[in-house]
Amino acid sequence: MKNQEQAYDHIVIGSGSSGSVLTRRLIDAGKKVLLVEAGPVDSKPEIHDPMGSVSLWNSEVDWAFRTEPQRFANNQQLPFPRGKTLGGSSAFNGMIYVRGAKQDFDTWAYLGNYGWDYNTIAKNFKRFEHFIIKDEQLEGDHHGMNGELPITLNPAPTEVTEAFIAAAKSYGIPYNPNYNNGNNIFGVYHTWLTIKDNKRMSSWVAFLQPVKNHPNLTLLVGAQVNRILFSGNKAIGISYTLDNGKKDNEAYATGDIIISAGSINTPKLLLLSGIGDRKHLEDVGIETLVDLPGVGQNLQDHINVPHVWETHQPVPMSKAQGLEATLFWKTKPDMTVPDMQPFIITFPFPGENSPENGFTIVSTLTHPQSRGYIKLRSADPNEAPIIDPRFLEDSDDLDSLVLQTEFLRNLVKEPAMSKHILTETMPGKAVNNRDEIKDFIRKHLVSDHHQVGTAKMGIDKMAVVDPRLKVYGVENLRVADGSIMPLINTGNTNAACIMIGDRASDFILNPEI
Repeated sequence: MKNQEQAYDHIVIGSGSSGSVLTRRLIDAGKKVLLVEAGPVDSKPEIHDPMGSVSLWNSEVDWAFRTEPQRFANNQQLPFPRGKTLGGSSAFNGMIYVRGAKQDFDTWAYLGNYGWDYNTIAKNFKRFEHFIIKDEQLEGDHHGMNGELPITLNPAPTEVTEAFIAAAKSYGIPYNPNYNNGNNIFGVYHTWLTIKDNKRMSSWVAFLQPVKNHPNLTLLVGAQVNRILFSGNKAIGISYTLDNGKKDNEAYATGDIIISAGSINTPKLLLLSGIGDRKHLEDVGIETLVDLPGVGQNLQDHINVPHVWETHQPVPMSKAQGLEATLFWKTKPDMTVPDMQPFIITFPFPGENSPENGFTIVSTLTHPQSRGYIKLRSADPNEAPIIDPRFLEDSDDLDSLVLQTEFLRNLVKEPAMSKHILTETMPGKAVNNRDEIKDFIRKHLVSDHHQVGTAKMGIDKMAVVDPRLKVYGVENLRVADGSIMPLINTGNTNAACIMIGDRASDFILNPEI
């Protein structure tokens, strides 16, 4: 092997939610790891300010992707901000900590992904959790107390947040303080947050910043990986450029190379490396190494629709990006897993009818049926990929969001909420029947920025990685990030992505499991 004497034990591509915890586990186990991050260091103050994330969109720490025009959503081209800095998208996400429903992971296992059932992966959650919420209702062995990732509650929720919770309870939705216990996710609750001392705890800050000078860790920032290098079908290294330069550089590993670049850049890198659908690769002029038609397919994302009410009085600004409470509920009584996750934001969503004083409740589709894809535009690694989530292609998704709008309108009629409300400004009083609500949704839907599934784990012909996260058809190459999810989890995806990185370390360090 070229530069064998300089080879690392492992190369991890991406320092985001999955890549940072995976790197930490590997270096703690004595492995020499090269961690490669395309973006700069996380020096911008807004990254660490819980209220600063939106200001980072379209900055140098954002990949700033955009979708193709959405045929079923008024041909909108929607922004897909993705973190391009140490910590990846955990450097500017909503900081809400949700494991997901037990049924999510049990379904992964049912689909052939042995070792991914909830009872098995619960230990991975517990291993990295540093649970600092003081509440006797949360005592027990469900949560980790000694991990690296701090998890807490907003110490001073606003009045409108408390009104939202009270309204949900009077509407018949139980308060569930321990929605992450693996037993029951239904209910309304104060959000759990990855914040400590009023600072965002990104995956990088939690897992690697404290050990950034570890002798087993080599960090390479501003390095865009353009291709995996192979000897035959064995991954041996990476080709990368520094700071948008044109000179190709190489690095090598004797063990596994792990792609943790996220659900957009991971399939892009696989395709650039000749792993993907043969016809697509031929169309863009890339020689096929492995014909894997599932690469870039199965794109899933949670869908949001903002609803805004004007209030009689100003709503105090939250200290937690406004995301202080949410609920998991169902649009149909026979559902065993929530299909909705409305959350309250303590300021009015910006728009043409945005009031000076008000709040937003965002409806969220937790289990969309529509499926999209990621493809290359060309063989140029600097060109953004084609991203088409195909939002609302499945009519069931639109029907569920309509029911959520009706649900929210009834919810705010409860006295605890209605006393604060002057009027509804979005959708507004002119939107009444279901056809009008559908038009409103098509016009105003946004992504929840939870893209997953584009290098899915499984045993079927569209799977990209096996249940041990090894890429089919090659050796020494794994994927560990949200792209491996066969089905999107219930709720925010950051915690599940961290779990995936932690679980990947189990497979790498203990090949027999």
